Amino acid sequence: MASRKIIIYQRYATKPVILTDNSDRTKEEIQKDILNVLKSDKIAILETATDSVVIRPSEIQAILISNQTDQEIPDNDKKHKSNYDKKLTLEEPK
Repeated sequence: MASRKIIIYQRYATKPVILTDNSDRTKEEIQKDILNVLKSDKIAILETATDSVVIRPSEIQAILISNQTDQEIPDNDKKHKSNYDKKLTLEEPK
């Protein structure tokens, strides 16, 4: 069972929406489902095995799908990762 993190970056949002998926689906299957949601001009539900979110596809700027493992971030770098996540925001254009 692969664990994946799906990060949704929205227009004008200060923080991204982060979903986790622990299903046996391949990354390609997840991408296909997300593309179908984004093609729609209606509000949709993006659902994973563990989370779901109601989204407006026209407000989505980007979606990142990554494999999640405990080995990705060494213990001594978790503090730096935490600081990076705090700084990661989408700002409203001026």
